Amino acid sequence: MPEKSTYEELEQRVIELEQENLMHRQLKDQLEKSEKEYRLFAENSLDVIWALTLDGEYTYISPSSVALVGFTPEELKKIPLENSVTPESYSVITKTIAEALESPPGERSPVIIEVQQYTRDGSVLDVEVSASLVLDDSGKPTGIQGSTRDISLRKKAQDSLKKSEEEYRLLLSSMNDVVVRVSPEGNILYVSPSIIEFGRYDPEGEIGSDVSNYFADEEDLVRGLHLLEAIFESKKGGRFEFLFKPKTGEPFYVENSYIPIIGDNNEVVEIQLVMRDITERKKVENALKESEKKLSDLLNNTRLLMWAFDGKYFSYLNDEWYHYSGQDLALPRTVERWTEVVHPDDIDAAWRIWKENMEAKVEHDNYFRLRRKDGVYRDFYSHAVPIFNGDGSFKHLQGFSVDITEQKLAEEEVKKKEAQLQRSQKMESVGILAGGIAHEFNNLLFVVSGIAELLLIDAVSGTKSNLKEIVNATQRGSKLVRQLLAFSRKAETDFLRVILNTEINKMETMLNQLLPRMIKIDLDLDPDLNPVKAGPGQLEQIIMNLSTNAQDAMPEGGLLTIKTENGEFSFEEHRDWTAGLPYGKCVILTVSDTGLGMDKKTKEHIFDPFFTTKEIGKGTGLGLSVIYGIIKGHQGHIVCESEPGAGTTFKVFFPVAVDENKISIARKKKVKQLPKGTETLLIVDDEEGVVHVLETMVRRLGYTSFSTNCGEAALELYTEKHNEIDLILLDLGMPGMGGKKCLEKLIEFDKNVKVVIASGYSEEGQICDEIDAGARGYVVKPFKIDVISKKIRDVLDGRQGVS
Repeated sequence: MPEKSTYEELEQRVIELEQENLMHRQLKDQLEKSEKEYRLFAENSLDVIWALTLDGEYTYISPSSVALVGFTPEELKKIPLENSVTPESYSVITKTIAEALESPPGERSPVIIEVQQYTRDGSVLDVEVSASLVLDDSGKPTGIQGSTRDISLRKKAQDSLKKSEEEYRLLLSSMNDVVVRVSPEGNILYVSPSIIEFGRYDPEGEIGSDVSNYFADEEDLVRGLHLLEAIFESKKGGRFEFLFKPKTGEPFYVENSYIPIIGDNNEVVEIQLVMRDITERKKVENALKESEKKLSDLLNNTRLLMWAFDGKYFSYLNDEWYHYSGQDLALPRTVERWTEVVHPDDIDAAWRIWKENMEAKVEHDNYFRLRRKDGVYRDFYSHAVPIFNGDGSFKHLQGFSVDITEQKLAEEEVKKKEAQLQRSQKMESVGILAGGIAHEFNNLLFVVSGIAELLLIDAVSGTKSNLKEIVNATQRGSKLVRQLLAFSRKAETDFLRVILNTEINKMETMLNQLLPRMIKIDLDLDPDLNPVKAGPGQLEQIIMNLSTNAQDAMPEGGLLTIKTENGEFSFEEHRDWTAGLPYGKCVILTVSDTGLGMDKKTKEHIFDPFFTTKEIGKGTGLGLSVIYGIIKGHQGHIVCESEPGAGTTFKVFFPVAVDENKISIARKKKVKQLPKGTETLLIVDDEEGVVHVLETMVRRLGYTSFSTNCGEAALELYTEKHNEIDLILLDLGMPGMGGKKCLEKLIEFDKNVKVVIASGYSEEGQICDEIDAGARGYVVKPFKIDVISKKIRDVLDGRQGVS
């Protein structure tokens, strides 16, 4: 019979049982906690956690199946495994399970396979399955558990990678740059096919060779090896240039970009090089360096004041600033350095512009005057650009200031020149009008004077005086026309080689008689004066007009000075003129008085036609306009200097005569009797009155005449009757085929045709042009019967000239 336990033993046993019970409760709590954590993990995992029997039936599926394939765990359990995946995937699964079951127990490691699983919408999803066998205590397989993960993105990435690798391969095979992979020892592991064209190397043959073979220069090689060695420490890429040695041909410069390829051990396992031919770029860079050097030299030789200003201090002022301003280099670069040299009247406006644009942080311009170290203020243009720190905060204004004093003066000169151009254009327009009026007026005067002359021949003594008055009136009208033509520069001039002093001396007596005795005339004539090519009569008109203007300016008397001198017409001195005067040697005529002078407004208009300061009836306003036209016709120029109360000075510039032999036109001689003839003439003029007078004149002189009013009809008539017609009187200004074209056609038909041009005016030089073209003579309307009679006879008898 067993012994009864003592109380102490029972008490001890109770304690042990309580401890065992506590331990079981703790194990149970830990198991429940573990199961809870596993359940939370399974239910919250993005992967689908599942368990299968060996027969392929699901015993557990985590809720994440909804997110993966759209089926709930309950729905998925009802779908046979062979229906939840593609046929190909099911074959892979069954094969993998079979291989796992047949493998020895010690070699049953988890497997990972990629399969395609159907989703609720019928699409196929790429998944990765991780699975392992579930074993009982004896090691016998009882089921399969694992997880399914969506790898569709990874598959796309892999496909993209493959595509990228293929594109990369195609790129390497088509690019001009050469890609080289080099081992840490410097051996070539790969070189792209472009090495064939690049350096005449065989890509396959380069594998294993030393990359140093590509270096043509020893210094480049040493530098390149040092850079490549540094990659192993820094694990950073970079680039350098070296002289590449092709297999054949001359070395050339390449740019080599290199990057390290880092392995799993964080060590450089390869170096990838990309070599690019930079021969053309080097040429451009060298050209750019040369250009930059030229630009740098140019900037270094300018007078720009460079600076940087933050609103309080100048962080930079170049030496030119101190050189220009004369400030001490040791002075603090405060804003006072600027304000003490800016013109007091400009400080407020200039500072306001600076301040506003500094606050706005924008690029801007400024204008002010700066005091030079000699105390002279000069106009400056300043340009400022905001500069920012790396973090985007404002740093300072940076810019330059440049002296624009000369530019401002030039702008004023341009304005002056524009005003002169406008005046010149106005004069030209009025001149064209005057020329046209003169042409028509000459035709009218010719009709009147011609008829009066014809009547005068047969007139009785009682009417001769009246007819003479008509002729005299037409002569005065003709003189006015010559003034208009001189103004418009369309009058033909007898240009002769003359000495200006001779013409002035001829006029001295006349001027002394013409001007009041209270005006003293002082001649200051250069005895060695160069000759000019001019019309003597027009020179007299210039001197007379300027002298009478001086008389009007000195009603109380004074001094009239006429001076001549040789000069030089230079561009620098006279560039603001709109003159046609050739630059070089010239003769200067100066006419000055001590009279009333003129204000600026009056001086601006003195050459305008019909402008006068005289009372009505005491001046036409054509005087100086005509003088202006005459001088321009001589390729000269006239300027006026005058101030109220300080007198007036006119300076006239004539080019020196360089052609000593050519004298264009002989002066007219008086004809004592009217030469006559019996030949046949053709008169061509579109003015009916002119034709009537000409026909009457030539018939009175004994000639037979035909007439027509246009060039086309004249050409047709001469072609038909050229054997009968001995001379043609041809007008220039006709509608349709003009006189010049008609002359050309006539000469083309008959090179011996005799043509005398008769016109109211001609463009400058046109007389010589028409005579050179084949005309035998020229008469200017209105002409008298003695002029035309002599001209016709001279041409018919073989004597040519111009009347």
